Amino acid sequence: MIRSKVLLVNSLILCAAALGLQTLALLFRTYLAKVLGPEGMGLLQLTATLQLFSTALATMGLRLTVSRLAAQELASRHFAGAVRVARVCLLFGLISGAGAMVVLSFSAPWLGTVLLKDPRTILALRVFAWNLPFVALSAVFNGYFVAVDRAYDVAVTQILEQAVELGVAVFLLRRVASLGLSGSCAAIALSSGIGEALSCVLQYILYRRDAMERLRKGGVCAAGLSRRMLSTAIPIAGSMLAATGTRAVENLLIPLGLRQGGATEAVALSIFGLIHGMVMPLLLFPAQMMVPPLELLLPELAASQASGHIRHLNYMVNRVVRIELILSVGIAWFFWNFSRELGMLFFHSTDIAPYLRILAFLAPLLYLDLLFDMILKGLGKQVYSLKNDLYGSAVDIFLLWILLPRFGVGGYLIATFASAALKFCLSIRGVASSARLELGVWDLGKILLCMIGASIVTFAAWNLFSFTREVSLHPVLRCCITLLNFWGLLRLTSCISKEDVVWLRSLTKAN
Repeated sequence: MIRSKVLLVNSLILCAAALGLQTLALLFRTYLAKVLGPEGMGLLQLTATLQLFSTALATMGLRLTVSRLAAQELASRHFAGAVRVARVCLLFGLISGAGAMVVLSFSAPWLGTVLLKDPRTILALRVFAWNLPFVALSAVFNGYFVAVDRAYDVAVTQILEQAVELGVAVFLLRRVASLGLSGSCAAIALSSGIGEALSCVLQYILYRRDAMERLRKGGVCAAGLSRRMLSTAIPIAGSMLAATGTRAVENLLIPLGLRQGGATEAVALSIFGLIHGMVMPLLLFPAQMMVPPLELLLPELAASQASGHIRHLNYMVNRVVRIELILSVGIAWFFWNFSRELGMLFFHSTDIAPYLRILAFLAPLLYLDLLFDMILKGLGKQVYSLKNDLYGSAVDIFLLWILLPRFGVGGYLIATFASAALKFCLSIRGVASSARLELGVWDLGKILLCMIGASIVTFAAWNLFSFTREVSLHPVLRCCITLLNFWGLLRLTSCISKEDVVWLRSLTKAN
């Protein structure tokens, strides 16, 4: 139970930090949408596509690698071994980060003119290249802090990085307006580099302090560290490169396919910016908050697997899957029901509402696939996760290539749902082969019925007790009442059992 409380406390810390960071990021995206417009958001998203791929090339899966290997060392009481894992990964991170910087810096002109077909992206790519060594080192530090249960350090450094990045970006954007969209994208890339560099320095200071304490405790590292590191990092890096690479191809196909369907370059970029620069970040906003606590699962699963505690492993997997399923259904309803209000709140426009209502049905697939992907990596099935990404992305690219020129945005939606469903099915199959999943189709059906029932109860109660139908229920109040009804129905149908409630209460009690 003590270990569960540590995990809960770390999860709450990282969730709180992620909530604040993602809220700031979303508000900043709102500011960017106002300053750059839909076409500028599309150009920024094109640039970000290659920036994400270069980041994956720089980090090479080191964050998850050091988290998994250090957790295994600590589970065996090899305290100094965990520090040695971090040191070796830092060396590899420095090499991979510097290599990625050189590659991106020299290839930026070709990438901007030939691949992205927009020279306005070249300056931003060159500026961002200098950020990559710091990105690689920060990935190692974050993975180490997760493994040693120092969630507070991760939260502090992330908040500092985000605050500096947003402040510098706003400062620079006001002074490069005369340079057009090219200068604006470069200013955003520069602000990201400054924030990452300062965060990396702080992380190094915190890492040194913790590492000295663990070195004094002793414990040699298990044999074959380099081999174990490569066997873990290569599949994870391959998965990340495949995922970001194919995602880059997907993003490039969208404006290209729209242009082939008859749209002008400005219109194609605007639609691309509307969907990928506004709708998808809003839809994935809750998922970004889930990533830090889900990453805490990796060392927990690795430790349970290494010590042979299969029953505890199955218990963790099933409990987290149930929680994620309930949350994803509630979030999907929220986006579907309040698409217009969210569009007005964040972007002062209802243009995103139709897309958000449709893509809201995608949220459970995306969130659960993210969870299953983390579980697979925690169980050491990185190769299987890599295959899933490749299969799903291949289907998405093929469908985009075929459907986009003929059906426009409709073709994009069909391809997105088809690839997400395929990846979800493959991921759940992989998890079920290593852990005993107790949730079935009927459990999903009950949760969906509870959500529908909660909405009906809220609507019926308001219309029954209101004296005039001209007064509508405020969206915030309607949301709160519906979620309370949802909770009640989940308890009545035993989707949330008494054991779950007792477990949650026990975690909040003092030792």
